[in-house]
Amino acid sequence: MPGEKPKLTQATIRLYWEDDHCYETEAHVVAVEDDAIAFDRTCFYPGGGGQPSDTGTITLSGGQVLEVAAARVGADEVV
Repeated sequence: MPGEKPKLTQATIRLYWEDDHCYETEAHVVAVEDDAIAFDRTCFYPGGGGQPSDTGTITLSGGQVLEVAAARVGADEVV
């Protein structure tokens, strides 16, 4: 339907579950909405349980660097 958001079919792979010192990876953008970007995999911890979310930078393939102010996870498990 027009104006309806597409549903993502796959949760983000959370690399920090396997390597808690993960700080860099290559990933694909799976969605963009306003000032939020969703990835297929990430090292960014979205926070929760009293822990703050990670911050940092994302470098796009063209070299542009984006600041990450906070990471969050949606009900669909996409970070």
